[in-house]
Amino acid sequence: MGVPLYVALYTTEVSGDYYWALVVGDNICDRVTAYQIKKGSPCGAGWLKGDKKNAGLEASRTFLCCVQLPTVHKTKQALEAFITQVPAVPDDRNALDSHDEWSCAQWVVDVIRRLCEDKSIKPDLGKSSWEGVYFRIVVLVQDYQRGAQFEMVGNIPVLQYPVWEEEEED
Repeated sequence: MGVPLYVALYTTEVSGDYYWALVVGDNICDRVTAYQIKKGSPCGAGWLKGDKKNAGLEASRTFLCCVQLPTVHKTKQALEAFITQVPAVPDDRNALDSHDEWSCAQWVVDVIRRLCEDKSIKPDLGKSSWEGVYFRIVVLVQDYQRGAQFEMVGNIPVLQYPVWEEEEED
């Protein structure tokens, strides 16, 4: 038994920069919960959980696409509970060297890392590096924006996260 997990990506004002969220379940064309963090007030509140319940992905004018990760070996409810327990703030284990500041992308990669450590996602996607997980998703999205063809689920472009031979189970 497993549950699909997607990284939902949205455009931002900065070219090549994306806003990241997580979406759980089979019915991404329906209303879903987008698990995300958002930057707090400019007065230094840091990052806060900002889950958006009952969200229609394609209704957002900034929605770009989803990247489907390997199946998560948890129930839908257990996966949703797991995601909500991941803190919105950085620690010494979850910051990516490629980023100067904490971000929604790093939080999503941190959730993926924790799911792999929990053995809920197999193979371990970060076997080579967590930076690699981040960059694989970015490259997929850039290829999509340059016109590469990908699967459509309803009106939602779904890109498959590549699992390479070195990551497969021994």
